[in-house]
Amino acid sequence: MTGTSLVLSDTLLVVTVAVINLTNESIDQIPVFLKFLIIIAVASCIIRHINHYRHTKRLY
Repeated sequence: MTGTSLVLSDTLLVVTVAVINLTNESIDQIPVFLKFLIIIAVASCIIRHINHYRHTKRLY
């Protein structure tokens, strides 16, 4: 995975969470299952960044 795809996928995650927050006026009002999916997505991003660093020794 390239650094560009890491940045684009992280940006997409941030935009998605921001839109959810703006439409519901609070992250507390979304269903528990959606909160669980957001946590999994953030964890996935962190793991992908760690693996990218292990392979390339470059931070993104």
